[in-house]
Amino acid sequence: MNKIGIIGTGKLGTRLAEQLVLDGHFDEIRLWNRSPEKQRGTFKSLKIWASIIKAKTKIIEFDQNSLESLDIIIIAIKERYDPRIRLMEGLIPSWIPQQLRYAGLLIDLPQVKDVCGKLIDYQGIVAVITNPVDIITSFTSHYLPKAKVFGLGSSVDSARLSYTISEATNCMLEPQDILVGGEHGQNTVPLTSLWNLKKDILDTIEEKINRWTKLANELSIEIVTDLGYTLQDCAVMFSRDISWLSGKIPNQRYAVFSIPDEIASIGSPVTFENDSTIKVRFDSLSDSECKKIEDARSQIGSILNKLKEKDLF
Repeated sequence: MNKIGIIGTGKLGTRLAEQLVLDGHFDEIRLWNRSPEKQRGTFKSLKIWASIIKAKTKIIEFDQNSLESLDIIIIAIKERYDPRIRLMEGLIPSWIPQQLRYAGLLIDLPQVKDVCGKLIDYQGIVAVITNPVDIITSFTSHYLPKAKVFGLGSSVDSARLSYTISEATNCMLEPQDILVGGEHGQNTVPLTSLWNLKKDILDTIEEKINRWTKLANELSIEIVTDLGYTLQDCAVMFSRDISWLSGKIPNQRYAVFSIPDEIASIGSPVTFENDSTIKVRFDSLSDSECKKIEDARSQIGSILNKLKEKDLF
């Protein structure tokens, strides 16, 4: 897989494009923004930057007539708003979780629906990074029944948890060794059954994992509270996720994505099978981990049901 389209060139979409270029796994990155001026400006700036660093990846403007040539399309849509202000001024309906990730849900959804209408016949991979990612992934899967839809975000939770544990223990851990599932940023589930750690290290930290998970979740909130968005850590992990989906990280067996089903989308472990299909692997988890993921799915499902009641799904 060598061609990627990014829909939405705000802070995160543009930073992700940069990271994909730096990682160098793809031949082309095609950019789209609803504002033609912003699309052209971002395209020109990134093209010059790619030339300066002598990148092999080409930066191209998005062409809706060439969708079939794209291996992955990334949905990075976000309206212009500050989630902190919306939360502080009580602009989020009471039936929606009063969290920063949900602050723009009802504003962003019409844009997601509009974009999906333009992608209706696309049959490749669609990666969603717009928050709340589990909810938006469910909508995108509903709007694009022919596509293979994945929500990205659990890897960022893994990165923040591995950072939190590393800071507390002075033991350097890699995000891919500390997999986390469940709801992105909230109701996260440490999937210790899949952790790639020596047993003596895991035994040492096991009783503190829940506390560190809580601290990692709070770290996510602190970043958005301070900045109004998250950026650098997300872009790096999303680029790795996209490379994994493209089969370019063969040494990492498991990944975790928000996977849609008939109830909701929720962070779940997946592997590549021999025929290159991607399979959800709950069989690799403990009963307790499966139960926690199911609880998180039910909570997302209840929010989706409220959206359905209001004809928003």
